[in-house]
Amino acid sequence: MKTIFITISDWEVAKSILQSDIFSLLKEQAHVVLFVSKNTFAYFSEKYASERISVEILPPYRIPWLEEVFADLFLYSLHTNSILVKIRYSFASGGSRLGKYIKLLLWTLGRFRIYRAICRLTYRILPDRSYDIFFERYHPDVVFAANLTSNEDARLL
Repeated sequence: MKTIFITISDWEVAKSILQSDIFSLLKEQAHVVLFVSKNTFAYFSEKYASERISVEILPPYRIPWLEEVFADLFLYSLHTNSILVKIRYSFASGGSRLGKYIKLLLWTLGRFRIYRAICRLTYRILPDRSYDIFFERYHPDVVFAANLTSNEDARLL
């Protein structure tokens, strides 16, 4: 039987994934491991845990402030229109001008392969091993990331 890891980083992801026809098929044909926050663990365990669905608490960040730095670095380096809208909205809703310019610089640099390669190399130097225990326990065949701007999905990947 195939094993699938799915992170449930927020309620929108929960609704989109867990109430879909795809999830119904997955739980019939595979072992699904849901990663949820500590605050929502009881809810998801009660509602979804079964023989084919395991619910695990998202592992904590090893170095929280460093993870936040990398999360922002990688998020704002995505050279997409939706990130540009996010940068503009952040400034319009009270963000600093300096923050806006830094984010715009990261967004612009994100166009260049060499910059993206440097980001990946930097992140590889400081790997996050917090999911290793789950990979050893379940040996997943598939890792599903529904929200690539989620820190939890990025850490899992």
